[in-house]
Amino acid sequence: VSEKMDGNKNFLTPAVPLADFDEAADSLQTAYNNRKNGKIGKLELELAGENMDITLRTQAMYVTETSKGDNITIETSGFTSSKDGITKAVVPDMPTNVRLESKNGNVCLIAKKPAGATSFCWVVYYGEVADVVKIENNMISVPQGVGAQIINAGKAREVLYGLKPGTLVTVQVLAQNAAGCSALSDAVSIYVNR
Repeated sequence: VSEKMDGNKNFLTPAVPLADFDEAADSLQTAYNNRKNGKIGKLELELAGENMDITLRTQAMYVTETSKGDNITIETSGFTSSKDGITKAVVPDMPTNVRLESKNGNVCLIAKKPAGATSFCWVVYYGEVADVVKIENNMISVPQGVGAQIINAGKAREVLYGLKPGTLVTVQVLAQNAAGCSALSDAVSIYVNR
């Protein structure tokens, strides 16, 4: 990688200077050669390996961004392209099959994960308030005076613990990824049981 990037017009300002890249590789080789020198040798190898991993990943991200995912340009850096071109993230569909389950004062929030979703944003209301949240520019806006709990980087399954029996819990959820947020799901409600 270092040899191919040296003087390469496509990669004039590497994220990891080539001298540092070479030093990390030399340190790893030295640590590998000394790996049988007891616990210290093993630890040095582990640390050198971790450092080289970070160095390679940092340089690979630089190459990917600089090349804009072009397979041929990536290959000139000494890295191997895993695919040709960068795949753009697509906003996920709205979560479906949203349901709530209540047991022992806890409420489980469950949604089916749409393709491409990396996380979920759950909006939880306590009472009959719903459909008041607005989403603009990937930001959630809750009107003043409306009691809502927001789980902004949640999973397809979340649990609310220790709720008072008889409390009405109303939930909406949206799916999100690097491209943005889906629409909010329809509101679903359940009473907390014992």
